[in-house]
Amino acid sequence: MTIFHTKFAAFLNIDLNSSQIMYISGIKKGYEGNTFGYLNEVEIGVGEYFFKSPVVFSEDLRYDRMGVLGEVGFFDNFVIEFDRAHKIVTLR
Repeated sequence: MTIFHTKFAAFLNIDLNSSQIMYISGIKKGYEGNTFGYLNEVEIGVGEYFFKSPVVFSEDLRYDRMGVLGEVGFFDNFVIEFDRAHKIVTLR
């Protein structure tokens, strides 16, 4: 799933108090243990293409990484090509 820091939810004016809690692992500061986040549906746009996607907002996401795009709800909307040598990602 796509995961963003809770500060991004505040920027989008999303009230997390009524959100469903979801437990997640592998993303916590220091990379140790499980944590939780708040599940919401958010409209995401890439170019002219917009779609609704489940997004988890977590306080425990590291500050130097504002978000992680998920296979479910983001990448499954596209054909993806990674050119790692040139640091290019193509979405079709």
